[in-house]
Amino acid sequence: MAGRLARFDGVLLPGGGDLAPSRYGAAGAHEAVYDVDDLQDAFDLEVARQALAAGLPLLAICRGLQVVNTALGGTLHQDMGGPRREHRHVRHPVALAPGSALARITGADKTEASCYHHQHVDRLGEGLHVTARAADGTIEGVELAVARALFVAVQWHPEDTAHEDPAQQRLFGALVEAAAEGN
Repeated sequence: MAGRLARFDGVLLPGGGDLAPSRYGAAGAHEAVYDVDDLQDAFDLEVARQALAAGLPLLAICRGLQVVNTALGGTLHQDMGGPRREHRHVRHPVALAPGSALARITGADKTEASCYHHQHVDRLGEGLHVTARAADGTIEGVELAVARALFVAVQWHPEDTAHEDPAQQRLFGALVEAAAEGN
């Protein structure tokens, strides 16, 4: 895997189905867990580990954030539950930590996030810190305390609104720029 990634200048870990709960030490799966693909899980976790080890610029989106958190030893809540499913198929405000890469890249202290997730970070992976939260306290963004290259992970889907929201588009621009700088 390291040899394959050596040909890349950056990595985008996209959204997708749920990670198998066994990947982060859960004894069983909640009934809401869906689209688990063991081969995809193994691949994505290894890509995350190798990209981090190589210091490649990395942007992780939704499942991608969950993959990175798991790769670094963190855990997930399998289902947020709640009567209104506050984070599924909605846009909601997210507060960005001052001084974080997310705040610098977007040029904002809050953003409107397009969310589809029902899982979210429980225990943070090693070296991660929270850089974005929803009003209900849900972790919506994490970064590495010490990163060798750009590393931003968001629980929302910036690709949904990037065409109309320059702050969301800047996340992709930052990845491209960081990847180009590595050449």
